[in-house]
Amino acid sequence: MKKLICCMLALLLCLSGIALAEEEKNDLAAEYPEIGFNLRLPPDVAQMKGSIMTLISMKLDTEPAVCLYSAVYLAMTDEDYYAYALDPETEDRVIKALMPFLDVIGAAEDTSLEELGKVLGIPLSADEVKLITTVDGYAFYRYQDTAQTEVPEGFAEEYADLMGKADAILEGCDFYAPVDPYAQQAGKKLSFETVDLDGNPVSSEELFSRHEYTLLNIWASWCGPCARELGELDALNNRLADADCGVVGLLEDSAEEGTVQTAKDLMAEKGAHYLCIQAPEGLDGMLVYKPYPTTYIVDRSGAIVGTPIVGAYVDAYEEAVMNLLNANGAEAEEAPKEGQAAYTVIVTDQNGEPVPGAAVGFCLETGCIPVETDENGAAVYSGAPARYHIQVVDAPDGYDYPDDTDLYIGPESGQETLVITKE
Repeated sequence: MKKLICCMLALLLCLSGIALAEEEKNDLAAEYPEIGFNLRLPPDVAQMKGSIMTLISMKLDTEPAVCLYSAVYLAMTDEDYYAYALDPETEDRVIKALMPFLDVIGAAEDTSLEELGKVLGIPLSADEVKLITTVDGYAFYRYQDTAQTEVPEGFAEEYADLMGKADAILEGCDFYAPVDPYAQQAGKKLSFETVDLDGNPVSSEELFSRHEYTLLNIWASWCGPCARELGELDALNNRLADADCGVVGLLEDSAEEGTVQTAKDLMAEKGAHYLCIQAPEGLDGMLVYKPYPTTYIVDRSGAIVGTPIVGAYVDAYEEAVMNLLNANGAEAEEAPKEGQAAYTVIVTDQNGEPVPGAAVGFCLETGCIPVETDENGAAVYSGAPARYHIQVVDAPDGYDYPDDTDLYIGPESGQETLVITKE
C-alpha cells in the first residue's frame, strides 16, 4: 500500500475515529466543501467489478492547515465487501484490497512541499507530487507513489484501466477555497416530522423537549463503525439518563429497501434499546452529516449546540455533554482548577464597544463548549490546556458575525479579541 494512504489511514484512525466503510461507493459526483474539492467520475465506473471508495476527506487542524482527499479502488466484489465490513476481525482483508487511486493534497499556495511533508509525516518529492491547479490562494496537488502495488487476482486489468483515466478525471473535477461545512450549524433550530423504526410518528419538538441535551447520532445500516458502537451508545444513554440527557439514533438510509429491518436487527444484536428514528424529509438541506457516524448535540429547544463530533467516538460524546452540563451548572470561578488553563475572549463591535450576550465556542476535536459573553463582552472558559479553535457562534439581534470570525487560543492561559459587526 502506498505510503501516503498508510499515513492517511493513521491520521484517520487517530484523529477522527472514522473507519473504512464511511462513504457510499461509486458516487459519480460528490462534494467535499471542507477541502475545496468536488469529485466527478465517468458513468462506466458504476459497472466495474470493483468500486471506488472515498477513504478520507478532511482538513487537518495543523500549521499550516492541510486538506486531504483520498479515493481508492476497492479490489473486491460488493458481496465480499459487505460480508467483511461489519466484522473487525476480518477488516484487514478490506484494507489489503484498497488500491491507490486519487490522492489530493491542498494547502495555502505559499506552502512548500517540505512543510506539507512535515504535516503528513512523510517526505514529499517533486517526482511524487504534481500540481493540479491553484485557485483562490490555494494549491492542489496530486500525489503518486512510485512504489509497485500488488493488485488482488482478477482485478488487475480493471484497475489498470481506471488508473489510465485518473488525469482526465481530475481535469473534470472542481477545485475552490475550502469552506467549513459546520460553520452555520451551531445555533440552528431543527424542526421536522418523521417516524421511528417501528413506524410510530415522531416530531422534533416532542423529541428534543424530553432532555436538556440530546445526542443525535446519524448513522447508516451499512456502516461498520456505526454498528459497532450501538451497544456503547445504549450504555451511554443509560448513564446520561440521571443527567436529563439522552441518545437518539437517526438512520440516514432508512428510505432504501430493507435498511430499516437491517437496522432493527443490528440494534437488537448489539443490545441497543434507545430510540432510533428514520431520516426526515429534507435531511440533506437540514444537516451536514457525512462521513458516518456524525453526532450532534441538540438542546431542549431543538437548537444545535457547538459543532458535531465526526466518527465513532463514544467517549467524546459523553465528554462533550458533561462539559456542557458542568459549564451550565457551575458558578464563575476566580481562578481555574489545578491542571486547567483560563481563556478569555473579548467580543467587540467594529467600534471597539463590548458585545454582551454573544456566544463564543471553544472547540477541540471532541466538540465545542459555548460560553456567553458578560456585560464587558468577555467569555471566560477554564479547561484543559489545549489549542482551542474559537469562534462567535451566536450574537444578539443587530449584529453580524461572518464565517471567518475565528482564530485560535492556547494552550497556555491567555486572552484574545473577536470583532463582529454592529449593523
